[in-house]
Amino acid sequence: MLSLIWDCVLEDNAIQYVKTCPTTNYIPGNDEQPGENLHRVPISGDIPTYRDAIKNAVVAWWKVVRQYPGPGSTAMFYPIHYDSPIATYTRMAWSSTRRLGCSIGQCSSVYVVVCRYAPRGNAIYYPMYNVGMVCSACPRGTMCRPDRGLCV
Repeated sequence: MLSLIWDCVLEDNAIQYVKTCPTTNYIPGNDEQPGENLHRVPISGDIPTYRDAIKNAVVAWWKVVRQYPGPGSTAMFYPIHYDSPIATYTRMAWSSTRRLGCSIGQCSSVYVVVCRYAPRGNAIYYPMYNVGMVCSACPRGTMCRPDRGLCV
């Protein structure tokens, strides 16, 4: 699986969306649009800064893999996964996603964190990734970073 790279266009799109103080994910009109995770974090003593809010969002998106049924050992993405909480995890872990751009903003008493992913994943009846040993299928011209478990 390849490491994600930062995309300034996705970041700018996320910045513009955060400025609207959204309460739900943007629903893309077609498969060419990026995937998106959105998290709203109440501003509190436990979450006082943007950095804390970003960490809270990423942990929330990732931890669902231990809380909800997911693609399982086959890594196959089914219709039941599409609107389930597991979709935040699968968007981040989708192997064909290459680019990432995020933003955070303050909207009243909450922080809003938005990350966009391209090309988007969560394609029904497709595997999230090919099951195998870490770095067993690094593309030509890349190398394995065992500490990350990713090809770079």
